[in-house]
Amino acid sequence: MKDTLRPGLTHSAALEIDQSLTVPHVSSKLEAFGDMPPVFATAFMIAFIEATCIEAIAKHLDDGEHSVGTHVDVSHLAATPPCRHDGYS
Repeated sequence: MKDTLRPGLTHSAALEIDQSLTVPHVSSKLEAFGDMPPVFATAFMIAFIEATCIEAIAKHLDDGEHSVGTHVDVSHLAATPPCRHDGYS
């Protein structure tokens, strides 16, 4: 790890929510999700948060180094439906 990896780093990312990121698409192995509403899945939200963290620290790691998440504490403020491509969401 490089000495540039320090507390307080910032990074941001954006993700357009489409049908593939909704609850019914979490996994065909988890049938209970199949008939849930088509809103942004918490599982995908957590994956997006982790991917954003990976991007944030990547340039601060030595070749071959990685980091993994060990704790997540987030809340949804509202369900997020997929984006519509007619100018409205």
